[in-house]
Amino acid sequence: MPTGPLRGLNPSRKVGSAPDNKALNEYPIASGYGTSLGLGDPVKLVSGSLQRATNDTADSVGVFFGVKYTDSQGNPVFSKIWPASTVTADAQALVLDDPSATFRAVGDASVASVVAGDVYALTLGTPQATTGRSIAVVDISGGTVAPAAGLVKVIRVVDETTNELEVILVDHLYRDNG
Repeated sequence: MPTGPLRGLNPSRKVGSAPDNKALNEYPIASGYGTSLGLGDPVKLVSGSLQRATNDTADSVGVFFGVKYTDSQGNPVFSKIWPASTVTADAQALVLDDPSATFRAVGDASVASVVAGDVYALTLGTPQATTGRSIAVVDISGGTVAPAAGLVKVIRVVDETTNELEVILVDHLYRDNG
């Protein structure tokens, strides 16, 4: 059971020696897309539009950091959450899409036996309505999985008392996964 707060994937640092500026890029969300997205959810592109990534996703594009769009009254909206089935013609998601970005995430069980390089699935769900944060957690209790069946690879254990890990997306659209 997670002992740290559920916050999805949170930016940590960047692999390598380049500066880490946490730059965000915009990607369209299809009007009426039926799954809520919260700050910290992993995302992918499907037919040119952003959707939440699944554990068998090839080519994740990054992590959702918010959205901007015009509501039905013509007002601009800037939010940490994409409400499922929102109808708008101009939704643009803000995504941390750097293939070298690392993230901190909480495991759903003890991380004492987790080893760098292990691949795990994420347990995904509807974002927290009050905070707009993802509730994604690393599925430690489900055991390690093949890279094609998981979303994250462990870089290191950050804190065993809160079950916190540093991870990287396994299969990133902009990285040669060779």
